[in-house]
Parts: sequence; C-alpha cells; structure tokens
Amino acid sequence: MACSGALSFEVCASAMGEVLKAAFGTVTTTLVASSAEAAVYEHTFTRCDSTSLPSLTVEQNLGGLSSRQVAGVRVNALTLSVSPGRCLVADVDCRGRERAFVTPTSASYGGDEPLHHNGFRAEVGGADSAEVEEALIRFHNNLVDNVWGAGGGGKLTGLPAGAFAVGGRMTMALESTDAEQMFVNGEPTSLRFHAAGATLVGTWGYGLEIDLPRVRYFSARAPLTPGRLVYDITFEALLDEGRQPPAEVICRLWNTRPGY
Repeated sequence: MACSGALSFEVCASAMGEVLKAAFGTVTTTLVASSAEAAVYEHTFTRCDSTSLPSLTVEQNLGGLSSRQVAGVRVNALTLSVSPGRCLVADVDCRGRERAFVTPTSASYGGDEPLHHNGFRAEVGGADSAEVEEALIRFHNNLVDNVWGAGGGGKLTGLPAGAFAVGGRMTMALESTDAEQMFVNGEPTSLRFHAAGATLVGTWGYGLEIDLPRVRYFSARAPLTPGRLVYDITFEALLDEGRQPPAEVICRLWNTRPGY
C-alpha cells in the first residue's frame, strides 16, 4: 500500500536541509565563516542527474502514546512561499513506500527562528528589486508512483522521478511597464529570492536563497481593481546551459550544520 500526503511548516534554516536534499538530490557544503562561538556553512543544492532521489522517514506523533511512521518518503513537489508580515512557508507533497505504528521518538529542534518576510530580498535581472512584494516557487519532481513490481509484497517497488520542473509566481508593485514588455517580447531574465535570519558570525547567518538564472514570464497581469496597481506575474525556470553543470535552479542554505 502506497502512502501520500502533504507537510506544511514554517521554514527554519537549521531544519530545512533534509527536505531540500530529498527534493534536489545533490548537495555540496562549504565552511564560509567561523569563530570561537559558531561556524557557518553554505549548502548548495542542485537537481541530481538521476531518477533516484534520496528518501526521508516521516513520523507523526499521535498524542504521545504512539507514532505513525512512513518510510521511503520522496518529495513529489516542494513549494516555498513568502508574503508581507508572514514567515517563509514550505509545503511538501510526499509519496511514501510503507507505514507502521511505532513508539514515539524524541525530537530535537534548532534554536533559530523561522525565516520571515522582514529578511526578504529579491533581484530581477541581476539588480535589487524593492518592487517584489511576495513570491511563490514550486519545484516539481513528477514522481512515478505506480511502480508495483513482482516480489514487492503489495508495496511500491520504486518511486522514480520524472521530468524536473520549476515555476512560480510573484507580485510586484507596478512602477513601470518593464515587466509587461519583458513578457510581451518573450525575453528571459533572472530571479533571485533571499530570506535572511539571525546573524551568527560577522555578516554571515541563517538564510535561504533561490537562484533562478534563466526565467521566462508566462503572464504579467495588472488587474484594474480598487487600490494599488500591482503586477501578478507567473514564470517558469529554463535550463541555463551556461552553468556547469546546466541547471534550472540553485538553492543555497546557510546554517551551523557541517553537512547533509
């Protein structure tokens, strides 16, 4: 019996690495700053060139007496969203191989606060853009969840990933017609979204960054409704073949973990 479901949580930089590795598959880690009190590591996630992604074990505590544990969980889709006055939120669409009831384990938590819109920055075309007000980015692995091979005992015998796709939407204050012209002309641009948390060493601290080096707008609407004029822009990331290796997205995470 296969399992499927969704997870939704506010993003803390110390507790996001496992989910990002499951969604992307490949991670490299670099020490970027250290002191007697702390060390800051930069984790760079890129989509692996494989249909086999890392899996997670997800446990749901059922009131303290028992827990439902799902093993072999892979990320079908990961959505990150941030809006004014709110924390960065992750929504994870999952597929799992099997579940069981177990004695609850003891959870551990990092000491950092969830990343918030207060630390949100955006770049459009390589330049800082204060016009971007909110953003949503979705990474889709398109898992094939109907592989029921012989000898599997009624359980999924595989959860291979399909075509990787990255897209999203953002809201921008309408202060010029640049976004509409970019959409009309079909010109690719670049987007970068950064959410910064507490500082740890010097200028380095907790944070998460989504770098989309080549993006095409699919729409740039400015609805004529009461209030301010704002763009509602949808976009899709394109493969940037100028990167080595080529990539649609690069995700960077900063925290105190030495690796994943």
